[in-house]
Amino acid sequence: MRQVCYRRRVRRALVPVLVLCSCATPRSYLAGDSMIPSIAVGAKVTVDGGGRAPARGTVLVFRAPQRPDRTYVKRVIGLAGDTIAANGEQIVLNGAPIARCRVGAFGAGEIWLEGIAGSRWLVLHGAADHAVPGGPWTVAPGEVFVLGDNRENSHDSRFWGGLPVRFIVGAARVVAPALPSGAEQLAPELTRCTATLR
Repeated sequence: MRQVCYRRRVRRALVPVLVLCSCATPRSYLAGDSMIPSIAVGAKVTVDGGGRAPARGTVLVFRAPQRPDRTYVKRVIGLAGDTIAANGEQIVLNGAPIARCRVGAFGAGEIWLEGIAGSRWLVLHGAADHAVPGGPWTVAPGEVFVLGDNRENSHDSRFWGGLPVRFIVGAARVVAPALPSGAEQLAPELTRCTATLR
């Protein structure tokens, strides 16, 4: 009888631990083409649970505001109160162009390195498959402004506005800027740009 009671107590004690473990386990999502060149199409994006306020440059996985049954992967460019505009390919944040450096030609487009406050990432500029709005947009409280790194071919905040933070699943684990497969010859230019964008 004592052994049965002991087992029940152990099981009761383990249930909360198992629930916490299952919530803390990183989840994976598949990336589409809107984050090329930073994340390849079909790559698994591992997400850490929410709880932290997103920062500029962070890659987020979130439920699409217009299609909550779908998840998107995009990069945070603006926070509440920020004003964002697009001057051609140049993104302007609070009246100042985001720092960038041309890395080189890739396929039918060009790879650039962008950076804000010590955070750097690669973007791809190419022919757009649709008209891209230029703004300006002001980010409302409780929202962030997100863009895809495949800049002219991403359905993001430029089309549907700020992303309410309640839709955020979590921050993606993304390594430092690395050239996509097929662009290895651009490594010296990436090194030069990385040194430029301090």
